[in-house]
Amino acid sequence: MERGQENDGEREKGKANNSMVSSSAFRKDVVNVLDFIERLKNKQNQIGLDLNLIEALKYGLAFICTSVQLSYFDLDKFEDEMARKGQEVEKMVRSILYMTSMWMLNVDYNVEDKYDMHHVLPRLMDNIDDCITHVIILHQVPPLLRSS
Repeated sequence: MERGQENDGEREKGKANNSMVSSSAFRKDVVNVLDFIERLKNKQNQIGLDLNLIEALKYGLAFICTSVQLSYFDLDKFEDEMARKGQEVEKMVRSILYMTSMWMLNVDYNVEDKYDMHHVLPRLMDNIDDCITHVIILHQVPPLLRSS
């Protein structure tokens, strides 16, 4: 019986460690999205970007990053809140990409491909999901296993 519990703990610990890698990948994707947005802001007069949308996106990403890193929250509400924030972020990024693509059609310039955004957005959304899973698993792993 104890051996089975020990194996379950090892499995949960392994899942938590795998998700930690996703957390760093998530941060990298956030930086890539923000870098892309900053480059677009330099062309805002040409593209017609909504600066309020960009600021809302930055706050949304900051909220998700902070929540995942601090993990000081009600775990029952965390998953729902993160899913909601993730959807908001995805809508904002898609809206910005849509505005950008309209601009690109007019000037024959493919910003989305240049900055690899067609890969970054799906990866970002996957990493948000992985970070949510990581936090949930981390709260399920007994404290003694976390420290080893």
